[in-house]
Amino acid sequence: MEKFNFKQLKKIPALFKSKLYLKYLFSYVLVLSIPLFIIGIFLFSHFFNVLKNELEKSNLAISKQIQYNLDTDLKQLEIVANQIYQDPILTAYNMSSPLGALAGIKELEKMISGNHLPYEVFVYYDSLNKVFSSSTAFSVDEFFQYYKFAEWNQPQFYSDMRDTKYKRIKPSESAVCYGYECNLIVYVVPDKGMNEKNNRMVFYLIKAETIEKTMNFSYGNVTLWNENQLIMATSYSNSHSFQDFQNIEARDKTNTYTYELNGMTYWASAIHSPETSLSYLYYVPIEKAMKGLMQSKRLFFIILIIVIFTSVAAILFNLRWVYNPIKHLMHELMMKVRDSRPAIKDQLLLYLLNGRFKDLDSFNQKGEPYGISFGKSLFGTAVIHIQHRSQDNVHMHQWIEKIEELLPSAMEGFAKETEDKSKIVLVFSADERENLYGQWIKLHEQLTSNQNVLVTIGIGKCY
Repeated sequence: MEKFNFKQLKKIPALFKSKLYLKYLFSYVLVLSIPLFIIGIFLFSHFFNVLKNELEKSNLAISKQIQYNLDTDLKQLEIVANQIYQDPILTAYNMSSPLGALAGIKELEKMISGNHLPYEVFVYYDSLNKVFSSSTAFSVDEFFQYYKFAEWNQPQFYSDMRDTKYKRIKPSESAVCYGYECNLIVYVVPDKGMNEKNNRMVFYLIKAETIEKTMNFSYGNVTLWNENQLIMATSYSNSHSFQDFQNIEARDKTNTYTYELNGMTYWASAIHSPETSLSYLYYVPIEKAMKGLMQSKRLFFIILIIVIFTSVAAILFNLRWVYNPIKHLMHELMMKVRDSRPAIKDQLLLYLLNGRFKDLDSFNQKGEPYGISFGKSLFGTAVIHIQHRSQDNVHMHQWIEKIEELLPSAMEGFAKETEDKSKIVLVFSADERENLYGQWIKLHEQLTSNQNVLVTIGIGKCY
């Protein structure tokens, strides 16, 4: 095997001057590129579709995880409310006395301890017109003095406490709690055993920031609504209004889709909870969600380009060694073609004399690869008879070469030996008739300069 020599690198530019080498190189690159591109496109399409599907599943899984966490917390509050309704210490009769109220407050404190979601638990007693919490008791007027809501007022309070038949989460609204501003959510849980007017009602005050922390999952944003009422939105920019999400198709089903909001395209996963009647929308800007995927795409294309260039370079260096034997073989073929030129010339001239070529162009097309063609307008034939005075053997191929060599510049022609081995047929062409006779006399003199040779030339008519 030929050893690698870096000096051979200098020879590479010269190889590009060879048409054979370029065709050989192109065929290798083409054969490599077609399957490489097909495989690359297939892997690209399949791989990134899988990644996209996994990303969609991941977003949906995040939505389900957020739903599960908040549903579990709200379900726990519902269980605590049912325990309050069944607790004999927390009956209206017992809470009407000072000692009973003190015991009831301590009981509420025990029930709510360890639950991180509610800011405070309250029980409203309609017959007493009082509100009890885990720390104190209020009249309704006092309650609204300590908790000043932006929209929720006493008439709405009485309506919610007396008429609510199903658990309900009121929209988040700003409030001032003991002099501090915050956003509060009211969660009302009625007694399931009451069919008529509610005698008492358990409700919770939940800080919006607490739920936001519960929904603060991954790098996306979560919007939570109930019965078409937007409760809150956690966002890297600003909270959105409910009108922003009116066109989103997610109420009683789970799906993933894209939508535009405030000029930005989002990738969203929506899910509805039958337990709490809450709907969750987990959404993230596509630009942010697809960042890793786009980086992977760019990396894939870079690697593909590197592989292609590396492969072409490897082919280039490999062809340097593969091409040498082919070049040598072509050289040998060219030598054989050159050696076989007399036989090819005889065959072409025989066909020409027998009228097998319909015109000059067809003859030239066959003969040009071997240097046999005519470019002048007049054609004719001549028969040259050569006879030695001595008994020496006559080598006709030498005379043929000599005759073709001695033809004047005004003529061009090709000769072949006849069957009787003593005559030569010359097919010639010229541009003018006038000087032909003088040209033949001159040729005859040159051929008979050797005194031992008799030369006779018979010239046919030119056409």
